[in-house]
Amino acid sequence: MDRLDSRFVGGLFTCIAIIMFLSSTLLPNRANSVPLVIPFEDDDAEIQAAMVEARLTVDEFCCALEAGSEAGHDFAVKVGFGDSGEREFFWIQPVYLRDGNFHGRIANLPMKVHTVEYGQSVQVAKSDIADWMYISNGKLIGGYTQRVMRNRLSPDQQRQLDQSAPFRF
Repeated sequence: MDRLDSRFVGGLFTCIAIIMFLSSTLLPNRANSVPLVIPFEDDDAEIQAAMVEARLTVDEFCCALEAGSEAGHDFAVKVGFGDSGEREFFWIQPVYLRDGNFHGRIANLPMKVHTVEYGQSVQVAKSDIADWMYISNGKLIGGYTQRVMRNRLSPDQQRQLDQSAPFRF
């Protein structure tokens, strides 16, 4: 067989990513940690709904971001970049808002896309985000796609994640 079935490869990458996800932090740009990319299919209805929710509530994130440490910490936005028919989502952190756009640095190591690099400065329109998050009083605010991924884990994996995450879902 010259080509592997894309569903098998996608499922394999998802399993590997979840294992790595559980062994690392969910927060971008944490000390000695670079978050890993968790793949999903473009037609994933739950992820698409989570992205819509993030875009609908992005002004809530902007208000908290402008309030700074009074509102929370570890502010980040997730954005998709693509090349050669591939698309990959990255957390941008640290992030700040200027002239209606988010500015920050790529906080993930690219797996498939080669048009961006870890640590690269980027500018993104508010309408182009896929997710946003920050931590307030130890609780994840936003993180809509992260919640979908967490909900797909087994109860035991969820417990492990909840115990290792530096915040509450």
